Amino acid sequence: MQDEQLSIKTIKSRFFGIPIYFRNHKIFDVDWVGIIDRLIELNTSLSDMIFNLKSFKDKSVNNEDEATWARAYVLELVEVSLNIPTSYGKALKYLMLWKKMTVEELAEQTLLAPETISRMRNRNVSKPNLKSVVAICVGLELPTHLSHKLIELAGHSLRLTIIDHQFYELILNSCTAESIYYCNEILLNNQLKPLTVEK
Repeated sequence: MQDEQLSIKTIKSRFFGIPIYFRNHKIFDVDWVGIIDRLIELNTSLSDMIFNLKSFKDKSVNNEDEATWARAYVLELVEVSLNIPTSYGKALKYLMLWKKMTVEELAEQTLLAPETISRMRNRNVSKPNLKSVVAICVGLELPTHLSHKLIELAGHSLRLTIIDHQFYELILNSCTAESIYYCNEILLNNQLKPLTVEK
């Protein structure tokens, strides 16, 4: 379990009782006063965060501050959604740039070969494999609506009458900040093929 946590480089913190996930940094706890300084110090941004809005029910936190932070996050997502390119390769490049992730880093997060990701980015794959696209959504820790957009641009759709697709939907909705190993384990434990296989 510890090796898995180290390999995915996804670190959990808490802010306003909201789980926030950062890449490549040690676990720490922050409060509102220090959050901006800490983000600058870590050279990270809103694009590196994933919110669990259920935690907004914590009444010990100032509602105005919660709303301000949530608005900033939502406005960034709106901007990304408005500007995402309309081809799969360009959209993948755009989302990787937003997430500040290199081909090699995404390969590590997805268990896909760097060459495969490069081919996808450069439109040398006419229709990427659905499982690979879902793995990329997991690796980029995309919000659900951006995952669906990337899947659509890849020429696929999740058909919820298909058991595999139902599990992909579950992963995209509920396992946003989990590792590819964790997602593959869910599939394997349900007698389904993993999204990707470690080389």
